[in-house]
Amino acid sequence: MSWPTAKRWAVRYAELGADAMVDRSSRPHRSPTRTPQPVVRKVVHLRWKHRLGPVQIAGRLGMPASTVHAVLTRCGVNRLSHIDRRTGEPVRRYEHDHPGAMLHVDVKKPGGRPPAFDKQIYSKRNGVERCFNRLKQWRDLATRYAKCASLYRSSLVRIAAVIWLP
Repeated sequence: MSWPTAKRWAVRYAELGADAMVDRSSRPHRSPTRTPQPVVRKVVHLRWKHRLGPVQIAGRLGMPASTVHAVLTRCGVNRLSHIDRRTGEPVRRYEHDHPGAMLHVDVKKPGGRPPAFDKQIYSKRNGVERCFNRLKQWRDLATRYAKCASLYRSSLVRIAAVIWLP
């Protein structure tokens, strides 16, 4: 422990007793040079409405970019990813009451043949898609064990022949 710290603690103990030896916050009691509240409102307004960065906001308000960044961090809008791009509102994340809880969202895609397609063209396209999906299920093709392009192509041809023969 340094001499100034020991002296400070001894004086504190002499003046206030044992209760003064409890850990205290090192935060200052007042901040006379803190950014005024109207300026903070302007900075946050420019961030929300115009989605400007600290340098652009600093240029418009005539203040240092580091001060603007400190204000944005203090207000919790220092990252544009925290703001929804379309609405300008804060992004609301789902919070769950316990770890492992899941949110289920059912998304149903309309099935069947698209109305604007010709039936014959669609059936050919659908057959090709089914073939590709069956090709993807082969393990050696999906993981691509073959290092050379020629070996990969030969395994692709072999698997396609097995699929199309029956």
